[in-house]
Amino acid sequence: MGIGCVLMPRLISSLIIMLLVLVSTVMYVPVASTSYSINNYYSTASTQYRVLTNISGQKFYLFKLDLASDEAVIDTVSIFCENTLYNVAVETMNYENPMDFEKSIGKRLNYKQSFLAKYGIWYRYVDFENALIIYTSIGYMYYKYGDGKVHALHILGANFSKTLKDTIAIKLLGWLNFSVVYGGISGRGVKEITGYKGVKTKNGSVINLGTYTRKVYEEPFEKYYITIHNVRIAYPFKIGVEETANGPLLKYFEGFIPFGIVEKKMIVNDRVLQVITREYSKATGSNVEDPGELVVLDMYYAITPDNKYLAPMIFVKKNDTGRVALIALLGDKAKTLYTMTLTGQYNPSDPEINLVKVILEDARNTHNPYNVLIQPLTLTFIVIIIVPVSYIVYRSVRIRKYSR
Repeated sequence: MGIGCVLMPRLISSLIIMLLVLVSTVMYVPVASTSYSINNYYSTASTQYRVLTNISGQKFYLFKLDLASDEAVIDTVSIFCENTLYNVAVETMNYENPMDFEKSIGKRLNYKQSFLAKYGIWYRYVDFENALIIYTSIGYMYYKYGDGKVHALHILGANFSKTLKDTIAIKLLGWLNFSVVYGGISGRGVKEITGYKGVKTKNGSVINLGTYTRKVYEEPFEKYYITIHNVRIAYPFKIGVEETANGPLLKYFEGFIPFGIVEKKMIVNDRVLQVITREYSKATGSNVEDPGELVVLDMYYAITPDNKYLAPMIFVKKNDTGRVALIALLGDKAKTLYTMTLTGQYNPSDPEINLVKVILEDARNTHNPYNVLIQPLTLTFIVIIIVPVSYIVYRSVRIRKYSR
């Protein structure tokens, strides 16, 4: 028996072992973790500084969001969010009906519905020829046409607040004392432009009357806040409509409508004031006994870190210090979400839900369960089929060689 006859089976055996090791390695490749950045948009909503005792009598609700782990929820919420988006598109783009909007976004190219265990939510991702739409089981929705960037903003203005309220009031919030308030113009970026005032004299010289600055928003949009008993939901509707030669074009829309039930109705009384005061003292290490020592910097509704509730949040500080605490009211108790030291004047900002990036990464991730199975099955096919076939071909060629 020649050396080739001895080496070939060993070579094939080594190749098979190597491929099997490779298959087992692919089976256990971990999916890369995702991350996202936080960007704050400054709110144009006015801030009223009040002593804590002044909010006595204020009505709050604790919303329990629908079970995000239930797949049926995403179906229900998505239908309502889709209707909301389509109705907004019809109103902003002067269409006659939602079918016109469907024609503008084009053919559906990609679709995915999945559960994000890390955030405890379902999402629905739909990619069209001209647009991208995302819905989530907690009522957050996102839409962009093309790149989503608005350059020449078409102003909807404060009057659009009523239209927006009528759009979302049909199935939700109708029984609550809620309003939609115009939040003005904002953008993904802002820069200041400095100009000079002057008067030109008869001899051609210019008398300088001073300078001025103005803010210019990059990729601008308009904001609209849902308010419940005059307390805003912290996530405004962001609507960016482009002014084009063919009329207004909805290029960007982002919003949140709470889906769930009211678990608690709260009216601020002396007991609630004491709960907030004790919670602030414990969180900051300050000695505060009288609620009158605390100042309310801001109040709004926001989603709790576990995505289970939309809760009222109170941003308070002691009147002679910069120690600030964000306190969530959770029915009969209060919980501090974070503390900080305020070194200057407080400026309200819009907290972000920050789900778009992580959803896009998950929706476009090649490491889905099907791909994880396809790769090792392909390699197994190579081991089982191609290697034996190669050996048979080799034997056939060798036999012909020695039979001559």
